[in-house]
Amino acid sequence: GKSNTLYVFGGAFEAKAREYMFNDLYTLDLNRRDKWKVVQPINTTDQVWYGSDEDDDEDEDNDEDEDNDEDEEGEEEGKAGGD
Repeated sequence: GKSNTLYVFGGAFEAKAREYMFNDLYTLDLNRRDKWKVVQPINTTDQVWYGSDEDDDEDEDNDEDEDNDEDEEGEEEGKAGGD
């Protein structure tokens, strides 16, 4: 009989300014279509960023938190009273 096997290799994923390449490999028997077989599992421990550090700095500048004073004012109001 014929072997009707679909092979799916890796792919790419983009997050913000970074692009990640995957080297995983899967197969699917198209006659059965019951389960995927993992030939090469994904390896996230060997991922390396080849871009410049400047690419990351642009996104980090927008994460400053300016809401720290509100909690302190609420605590002072609760402490005022007759001792």
